[in-house]
Amino acid sequence: MMDGKQVLIVEDDPVTAVILQGMLRKLGAGAVVLQDAASAWQLLCEQAFDLVFLDLCLGDGDGETLLRRLRASTGPQAPDARTPVVVITGRHDLDSRVRLLDAGADQFVKKPFDLRELEALVRAVFRRRAVAGAPVRHGELELDLVQRTCHYHGRLVVLTRAEFDILLCLARSFPQAVPAGGLLKDAGEGTPSATALQVHIHHLRQKLHEAAIETVRGGGYRLADGQLADSELQPLAA
Repeated sequence: MMDGKQVLIVEDDPVTAVILQGMLRKLGAGAVVLQDAASAWQLLCEQAFDLVFLDLCLGDGDGETLLRRLRASTGPQAPDARTPVVVITGRHDLDSRVRLLDAGADQFVKKPFDLRELEALVRAVFRRRAVAGAPVRHGELELDLVQRTCHYHGRLVVLTRAEFDILLCLARSFPQAVPAGGLLKDAGEGTPSATALQVHIHHLRQKLHEAAIETVRGGGYRLADGQLADSELQPLAA
């Protein structure tokens, strides 16, 4: 089930880290172990992971702070804010569990934990991720949410992160138009502007087709019906 997947373990207790590594090895996954939040954040910015195990009590701070930072991350150099996180905690009270879920934890496991229960939690996380990551299709357009790739009429189209997010928002909203402000928010623009969005739309039309995205009176955009013939395709941008 987890063959080839990569997991980041953020845990400063070496015994717990070894136990988690052994469980992941049994499931066919690779693992990297780090002991502090600062190193974990740096690695998350550099490398994509399929899952994070996060201890709350770390030598350089509270793991909850790292979790909140991850969930709020945006921008091309930021980690993927959607990365599943299983929190490992010794806190058993209801308020702590509610706060962790509100902070963005996908699951949490209480110390001391049973490996069978932990394996079941991991399987549940990946089942939900598989459903949530099902490709979004619109006519001849297909967006893979896990790999963040775009295919149009069977051809791979290389998109920036902002372009992918804008196209995904348009595909999910069809046939409704999306206001410019909503698209800028989805694109994670640090300084939203109509000019920035116009540039992104221009590039998407170059990479797909001039008529693939319609401009709607009032400042919004909408995908065309998605049925443009191969003969109408523009050459893909390099």
